[in-house]
Amino acid sequence: MDVPKEVRETVPPWMKETLLGAPEGSIRQYRDGNMHVREYADRYSVHYDRFDPRSAPIRHLLFDAQEVAAGLAYAAVAGLAAARGPGGPGRALAAAAAAGCAGYAAARRLKGRP
Repeated sequence: MDVPKEVRETVPPWMKETLLGAPEGSIRQYRDGNMHVREYADRYSVHYDRFDPRSAPIRHLLFDAQEVAAGLAYAAVAGLAAARGPGGPGRALAAAAAAGCAGYAAARRLKGRP
């Protein structure tokens, strides 16, 4: 749900600024329990997560941020596979990073996000 800043100029004082969450072009983000607010120049975007990432991070990854979980899984599998082959830790790190980014991007597209 979007709330124009003409309707509400500031977020409520109990909302805490956070770095948790994909910025998606926002100026800053706020959280209170399961409520997640992104602030843009002209509006606030508000949604509710099923799980608060601060108190239930694994559940949040599995139910609210599957694209992050997919990226981590792709990175882990690719890193482990590359670590067993020639090229050493540098190759494993590069493979993990590339696979993690690809997994994250693919999962976002599946969820209908750019």
